[in-house]
Amino acid sequence: MYDFKSRVRYSEVNSERQLTLPALIDYLQNCCTFQSEDMNIGVEYLEQHHAAWVLSSWEIVMNRYPKLAEHITVSTWPYSFKGFYGYRNFTIKDEAGEICAFANSVWVYMDTATMRPVRIAKEVQDAYIPVMDEAIQYEWADRKIRIEGTPVEKEPVLVQRFH
Repeated sequence: MYDFKSRVRYSEVNSERQLTLPALIDYLQNCCTFQSEDMNIGVEYLEQHHAAWVLSSWEIVMNRYPKLAEHITVSTWPYSFKGFYGYRNFTIKDEAGEICAFANSVWVYMDTATMRPVRIAKEVQDAYIPVMDEAIQYEWADRKIRIEGTPVEKEPVLVQRFH
């Protein structure tokens, strides 16, 4: 598990002096970036290897929003790799160790030259395996959206290649 301590800043709160959701997401993203940087498989490593982690999905559960000037600890750990998917959990705790928020995330390992998902590099997996931990036990939402009712055909949508 990797963690860092911080303090909720004025620029990160709303009119009720609570941490905003975008600021909370920044803490989570920074935490996993700091872990990768400290393990020497961060942004520079990824650039040199024409790779990137692209966020596929988040599920964030809020128990309460931390308040202005509150001391918090942000933690993260990877818990699984499957093909080109990496799975990671997060927590944000207050000074008393109470969980304010916890999250699950799914990341896709991409080849930035081809802009396609690729199997996670062995070197990257080998770096993360010693710090892997158990996944948070929670009934996470299904990532597939179920469509209710009878489908109705509409006009086609033209999709063009991304440049």
